[in-house]
Amino acid sequence: MVFSSVDFILFFSILLYILYLIKDNVSKKKVILFSSLFFYGYWDYRYLLLLMISIVVDFYCGRKIFEEDSERKQKYFLLISIFVNLGLLGIFKYYNFFIDSLNVVFSGSLKNLDLILPIGISFYTFQTMSYTIDIYRKKIKPEKSFLDFAIYVSFFPQLIAGPIVRARQFLPQLKNNIELKRENLEIGFQIFLFGLVKKLIIADRLGYYVDSVLKNYAYYSGWTIGLAIVSFTIQLYCDFSGYSDMAIGLGKMLGFKIPVNFKLPITAINISDFWSRWHITLSRWLRDYVYIPLRKKTKYKMKYLVLLFTMILCGLWHGANWNFVLWGTYLGIWQIIHFQINKRKKFRLPTFLAWLLTYFLLNVSGAIFRITNISMFIDVFKRIITGEPGIAWIYPPIIPLLIVFAIGTWLRKKNNNRYPIINLNTLSGAFVIVFVIFAIFFWNPTTLNPFIYFQF
Repeated sequence: MVFSSVDFILFFSILLYILYLIKDNVSKKKVILFSSLFFYGYWDYRYLLLLMISIVVDFYCGRKIFEEDSERKQKYFLLISIFVNLGLLGIFKYYNFFIDSLNVVFSGSLKNLDLILPIGISFYTFQTMSYTIDIYRKKIKPEKSFLDFAIYVSFFPQLIAGPIVRARQFLPQLKNNIELKRENLEIGFQIFLFGLVKKLIIADRLGYYVDSVLKNYAYYSGWTIGLAIVSFTIQLYCDFSGYSDMAIGLGKMLGFKIPVNFKLPITAINISDFWSRWHITLSRWLRDYVYIPLRKKTKYKMKYLVLLFTMILCGLWHGANWNFVLWGTYLGIWQIIHFQINKRKKFRLPTFLAWLLTYFLLNVSGAIFRITNISMFIDVFKRIITGEPGIAWIYPPIIPLLIVFAIGTWLRKKNNNRYPIINLNTLSGAFVIVFVIFAIFFWNPTTLNPFIYFQF
């Protein structure tokens, strides 16, 4: 069930109506939990078992970590939590990848498992692991209510593709009464609509151009391929940030605050600035639970190696393919170079040139992310650099799409990255919303494309 589908709009409308009718807060929580499980099971009910295993194991381990006096026993239950979560993730996401790699290296014939990657497993695995780790570090206390914890893990707006929400951000909100307030509904609806525009009008239409060119790249000119690469960077951003906006909007309508996941990363002027703006909840998770702990246990001279390892892990988190390993390595090396230059403070580009260089390097990383075949990646950039002749094609809507994207980015930056919330009680405000809805209805692609991050 995709946020941009008619099925989801019907599902969410029914949920709002039921919550409006119910007065008891516990009953409202039960409805939200049931709806979240239904939402996840709608894709494939069999994988509800994996989600429930994570919920039960981490709820139990969290309590045992807190109750045990012995540090050895606390660590024992923490390791159970980590082993179960990473074990499920490893089997379903990485088993076939490692088997295929071993077969290539050693000319073996080990068999793959016929498994489908459960959607959202990378997100809720990191989310539940942070819960038990934070209890072990004595940063939070375990949740006493199994119902509240189950809602925290399975909350449908951010279950499939984030943002990755920490327990200390979400669980305290469940202690308050769940109320459908008009102000939250109006603001949340507009944020959801904002994300829907980014997904349907910009990302999906750019995706058509990107897929068409890269699928038959040998027939297209170098600059056409280059335009497709640039378009993919914008497509990926609008697709993923569009999902995050919709998740934040849905949460707002239900009375919950979900953390911001993007802060105009397209305007970053260096790699550090980029990671403070792009997929913020993941970058902070890797910083707090991978980079900093490893950094404390290694020598100062090893910090760059730890950074590189963290970024490779970031790449593997995104997908079980060697192009993601290369993607993480590329970003790690880029960060190391940036830190070295910044440390010496002898070379600083003007802001515009720094942005232009960063944007160029981001497009290279986008190409690595998109093109799973290494030989194809080399061939694509060879055609771009040498300006190979071929079919010169600009997808008709691409220029207005890029203009709309540029204007939208400029307005968000000017408004300090705030969502463009308008007053629906005014005639002009109502007109804008109606216009946007009609634009989505008439200009969205005929086929419904899943979100790119569903595969992670």
